[in-house]
Amino acid sequence: MNNTFNIPRFGLLIRKHLIESYKLYLIPLAAFMGCLFIIMFAIHIFDRQLAFNNQFKESLYQLSFVAAGILYTGTSYTSFRSKESTMSYLLVPSTRLEKFTFEYLSRILLFFLLAPIAYWLVANLELIFASTLFQKLEFYYQPIRFLWYSFNVDLPIYGYVSNALFVLMLFNMVFVGAIQYMKQPIVKTLFRVALIWLLYATFIICSIYLFDTRAYHPISDFELSLIPIQEHALEPFTGRVFFAINFTLIIVSYLKFKEKQV
Repeated sequence: MNNTFNIPRFGLLIRKHLIESYKLYLIPLAAFMGCLFIIMFAIHIFDRQLAFNNQFKESLYQLSFVAAGILYTGTSYTSFRSKESTMSYLLVPSTRLEKFTFEYLSRILLFFLLAPIAYWLVANLELIFASTLFQKLEFYYQPIRFLWYSFNVDLPIYGYVSNALFVLMLFNMVFVGAIQYMKQPIVKTLFRVALIWLLYATFIICSIYLFDTRAYHPISDFELSLIPIQEHALEPFTGRVFFAINFTLIIVSYLKFKEKQV
């Protein structure tokens, strides 16, 4: 079979996976919503003022989004976890590009779309349940904004995009680790990432104290980045860097995926 991308065949691949492996998507979604509900209800009981604090809700959403996204992305490439499932997966009549595209869409982009909806739904369900239990109707949440939004309406659009690309970079790192490591991919990937950041931080600290690089940095708040640019150009620059890293990680993941199928 050639390595071209055929839309009807890709549709059949999606249909096959939804029929045979729908539990792999429903169970993580139910676990995500269930954990959120328990956390929100516990907060509602012990600290009602905190339960209706918008900034806390936003922080809870961001933390749950990143944590759940990393855990869910770490379950990618489940078909390569055993010899039997690998052989069955290799016999599926689809090209490598189609299989990789489906894996990426179902593990990362689908999460980006469903997680905000799930959070907003759980927030309202918990509020209805708590209001019924306490016999006092509160209010309903408006649809929660996406992770890269904040309450600062003056933040430029490239600030939102830069934050989104940073989160996507975290997911892509775990996505690469899922195909690189067959056992404990999340732990091994996060360990490698932490090691890289530790080496980078060591290099920064040595540069500051040995060469006094702070004297050449125009932004005192970002002196640890060693990026000699003005503050207004920092977010567009980091956005481009995150985009390049994400593109590289996707290419690396695809190449690793091809190696597994050889």
